[in-house]
Amino acid sequence: MVGVDLSLTGRASVLGLQSRNAVRLWPTTLGGLPARYVVLDDGSDPARALANMRAFTDAGDPADPADASGAPRGGVGGTKATAEQPLAAGMTSGDTSTSLPRTDAVVGFVTTPLAQQVLPDAARTRTPLIVLAGAPSLVAPMDATRAWVFKMAQNDDAMARALVDDMARRGYHDVAFLGFDDAYGDGWRQAFGQAAAGKLRIVAQERYPRGAQSLVSQAQRVIAAHPAAVLVAATGADAVLPQRTLRERGYGGQVYQTHGIATPDFLKDGEDDVEGTLFAAGPAMFARALPPGHPARPAALAFADLYEGRYGRDTVTQFSADAYGAWILLDRAVADVLRAGLRPGNEAFRVALRKALEDTRGLAVPNGILNLSPIDHQGLGTDAAVMGAVRGGRYVYPPD
Repeated sequence: MVGVDLSLTGRASVLGLQSRNAVRLWPTTLGGLPARYVVLDDGSDPARALANMRAFTDAGDPADPADASGAPRGGVGGTKATAEQPLAAGMTSGDTSTSLPRTDAVVGFVTTPLAQQVLPDAARTRTPLIVLAGAPSLVAPMDATRAWVFKMAQNDDAMARALVDDMARRGYHDVAFLGFDDAYGDGWRQAFGQAAAGKLRIVAQERYPRGAQSLVSQAQRVIAAHPAAVLVAATGADAVLPQRTLRERGYGGQVYQTHGIATPDFLKDGEDDVEGTLFAAGPAMFARALPPGHPARPAALAFADLYEGRYGRDTVTQFSADAYGAWILLDRAVADVLRAGLRPGNEAFRVALRKALEDTRGLAVPNGILNLSPIDHQGLGTDAAVMGAVRGGRYVYPPD
C-alpha cells in the first residue's frame, strides 16, 4: 500500500489539487502487482500532515503474512478495498480516525513546512518517503534522516542558474530578491545568491510570511534599491501579492518567479498584474513546444497526452507532473525489489525499496531524467529547467 498525503483544503490546496489530479491517473499496479493508494488531506496544516504520516506508518508490520515470502494478500500493501469516495481503481480516501494498514511507501506533502514535519518519522519507521515539496534542504545534506527521503521537484540551484542566466542575457545586472520567510524562501535566497555570484549584483533582499495581507514596506524598500529585475520566491497565490504590490507602487522593471507559481490559480488571481512574468519551470509544462532533441520530451509528451485527455488542453502543471513522476519512480523501484524475491508488507521490503529508489539511473519522468545516488535523492540535471513566460494570461514557451 502507498499512502498519499496532499493538501486538498487550506492555503496549499492550490498545489495539492494539481497533485491529486495526477494521482487519480496512477495505474492500478506497481512493479506489476496490484496496488492500493490511500489519499489523506492534511488541510495545509503541519500538525495534520504529521498525523497523516503516523497513520500511514505506525500501524506496524503484519504479524501473519499470507505466505513465507511475506507477501500480503492482494499485492502491494494488502487487499484492494472499495473506495469510500472513488478516486480511481485501488484508491481510497480516508481520515486518521480510521485505522489504516501499514504502508510500504508514502508520497506527498506539497509544501516545505509540511514536509519538514514528517522527515523524522520516515526515518524512525524506515518508510521510503517521496516528497512533492521543493526545498533542497529536504534531501540535503544527506544524513540518517534524509536517507529515507526522495524529492521530485527540481533543486533550487538548477532553477536559480536558469533564472540568473536569463537575467544576465537580458542585461539585468542589478537585481533584488523578495521571498517567503521560511525554508522555501531561505533555500531560494541561498541558491539565488550563489548563482548570481560574479554575474549579477543583488541590491536588496526582503522576506515575507505565507498568507501575508500587505507587503507595502517590503516593496518600497525593493523599489528604493532601483533593481532592473526582481525575483519573487513564493508559491501559488501567495506569489501574486508581491508582484501586484510592486506594480501598484510603480515598479516598472522585470519580475521573475520560481516554478512555485506554475498553477492555474496564479494566472487567475494575478490577472494583468502578472502579465510578462518570466519564470523557471520543469519541461513537462511545455511538452508540445519542446525541441525534438530535448531529453524530457518523450516522457513529457506521454504525460501531457494522458493528463490533458482527462483535464483538457494546457492543464499540465509543475505539480501534476511531479506527482505522476513519483508513480514512475516507485514503479521502477518496486519492480526491482520484486525481482530480488522480496514481497511487500514488511520492513525488509521497505529497506530494499529505499535502496532501489536510491539506485535509480536514467529514468525518464515528465520533468527530466532521474539519476539518483546515495548522496543525491533528487537526481534531475540541468535539462530539467526551462524558462517560460506569462503572455496573454497563459504560460508560454519559449519566453520570447
